[in-house]
Amino acid sequence: MGCPNPALFKPSLTMNKIKFSFVTEPYGIRRNSGTNIALFFDGAETTYQMKADSYQFQGRDMQKEQQGFTLIELMIVVAIIGILAAIAIPAYQDYTIRAQISEGLTLSASAKLAVSEYFMENGAWPSNNDDAGLAGQHDIMGKYTEHISVKDNVIEIKYEYDANAAITKEKIELTATNNDGSISWTCASAGTIKSNHLPTACR
Repeated sequence: MGCPNPALFKPSLTMNKIKFSFVTEPYGIRRNSGTNIALFFDGAETTYQMKADSYQFQGRDMQKEQQGFTLIELMIVVAIIGILAAIAIPAYQDYTIRAQISEGLTLSASAKLAVSEYFMENGAWPSNNDDAGLAGQHDIMGKYTEHISVKDNVIEIKYEYDANAAITKEKIELTATNNDGSISWTCASAGTIKSNHLPTACR
C-alpha cells in the first residue's frame, strides 16, 4: 500500500482528541473499538494503534505548564515571607525604641557636665536644675523626651510625646559617683523598660 502525499494527509492533536483532515476523496478515516484508528488510502485499509492515554497525559502537562505557579508553591512563598516578617518587624521596632531613648541621653549630656562641675566646685550635689545652672526640667525636652530633671546625684529622663508606647511615661536614671575627685556615671531603667530596648551603656 502506498502512503498518501504528506501534503494531503494532515493529522492534528487537540488535548486527547486526534483529528485528521484530507483533501481528496480516495483517503478516509474510521474509528474502530478501543483506540484503533483505521485509515483508508486508495481503497486499502491500514489500522494504527493510537496511544490516547499518552496524548492525554501530555495535554495535562502542557496545561499545567501554562498555569504558572501552583497553589502549593504560592503557599510556600507566602509562608517564607511571613517568617521573614516575623523576625524583621520586632527587630526594627527594638531599633526604633533604642533610637528614641538615645535622644534623652543626648539631651542629658549638658546636665551631666553641669552636675559634675557643681560637685567639683562645692563638694556636694545640686538639689535641682536651678542649683546646677540648668533650664527648668520641662524646658529640656525633645520629640520623645518629656523632661530632664536633676536631684542630688541623679539625673532623671522621662519619655512621652511621640515616644513608642513601650517607653511612654517610662524613665531612665543617670547616677553620678564620686571617685576621689573624678565623676563616673551609670545608666539604668527606673521603670519597666525592657533590656533589649536600652542602649548598650544602660544595660
